[in-house]
Amino acid sequence: MILLKKTKAMNRRLITALTVCVLTAGTLHACHDNDSTDYIQLPADAISSAAKIDGDTVCVFPERTFSARITDNDRIITVSANDNKLVNVIDRRTGDTLFSTLSYGAGEGMFLLPFPRYCPDTLIIMDGPKKQLVFYNLDSLAALSSGPEEIITPGGIQRATVFPTILPYRGRLLALNPYCFRSPDGMIDNHDDRRFILSDSTMTFPELEFKYMTINVAQGNVIAVPDAGKIAYIPPYESHIEIYDYNTLKKLIDISLPIDFANEYWATSDGLVLVQTKAPGLPDGFLDGNGCKEWFLCMLTYQGITYMLKLDWNGNLMSSYRFEKGERPSDISLSDDGKHIYLLHDMRILMQYSL
Repeated sequence: MILLKKTKAMNRRLITALTVCVLTAGTLHACHDNDSTDYIQLPADAISSAAKIDGDTVCVFPERTFSARITDNDRIITVSANDNKLVNVIDRRTGDTLFSTLSYGAGEGMFLLPFPRYCPDTLIIMDGPKKQLVFYNLDSLAALSSGPEEIITPGGIQRATVFPTILPYRGRLLALNPYCFRSPDGMIDNHDDRRFILSDSTMTFPELEFKYMTINVAQGNVIAVPDAGKIAYIPPYESHIEIYDYNTLKKLIDISLPIDFANEYWATSDGLVLVQTKAPGLPDGFLDGNGCKEWFLCMLTYQGITYMLKLDWNGNLMSSYRFEKGERPSDISLSDDGKHIYLLHDMRILMQYSL
C-alpha cells in the first residue's frame, strides 16, 4: 500500500482529486482530475542519501569571474569582472588570453553589469541597469570570433526593477514572467499563471498587469534544451521544479522535493515582495542548473550544505550529490560527452567533477 502525504505543491494548487498513482524507482507520480500536469514527489532520501562529490582544479582566474565554459578545442570562454573587455577566450594549457570582446562601461555599446546565461550553445549576456542584452555563439567565440554583435533592448519590460531572464526563441525572445508568483499560503498572488511570456517580432513584450512587484522572488533558473524538447524552471526559494514542453510552453511536470525550504514572503506597503529565511544564515533555495538531451542538473543549498540533483526529463531522480559544508559553487557547465561537469568556486577557481 502506498501512503500519500499531501505535498506543498498539492496544497498550493488546491488539488482535491487523485486519479492515478504509481511508484517508479522510489519516485511518486500523481495525476489529477482536470489537470494534465504530472505531479511527482521525489524519494524521501533524495537529499539525505546524497553522495559526497569531490573535484579537481582546472585553473585559477586572476579576476572575479561570473561564468566559464570549456570548449572542445581546449579553450575557456569566460565572462569576468574585467575593467576592459568582459568576454574573454583563454588557452586552457597556457592561460593566455586569445580573444576579447564586449566593452565594460556606461557608454553606448558597453555593458555595466554582465549577467550571463546559456541556451544551450548561445551565451546570453544581460545588463540589468541598462536593460539590454547581447547573444554570442559559443562555437564562434571558440574560433576567436564574436560573430555579429547586436545589442538588443527589449521593449515592454521597462517597469521591471530587475531585468528578467530572457532567452532567444524562434526569432523572438522568451522571458520568465516576472509577475507569475503565488506565495505558498496564497496571500500574495498576481493571478497570472503564465510562467513564460513571448515577445513579438520587434522584440517587444506585452504589457503585464500586476498587484505585487514579485520579480525579486520569481527569477529562478531556466534550463532550455531544444534537443530534449523541454524547459526546466527552477524557482529560487521554493522546493519544487517545473518542466515545460519547449514547443508549446505547456507545463508537463511539477516535481516536489522531500524538504521544505524555510523561507517566508511578505509584501511592503508599496507591493514589493521580499523573502527571508526562518533559519539562521542565507535563505534555502536553488542556485543554478544545466542540462543535456537526456537529463538535467539543479544545485541547491539547504541548511548550510550545497546539494546537486540529477534528474531525467520525466522527473525521475537519477542521482544526488553533496559538497563539503561551506562550499557554495556556481555556474554549472557540462563536458561534451556529459561525463564531467565544471563549477566555479569563489568566482575564481574552475573545478572539474566526474558524474
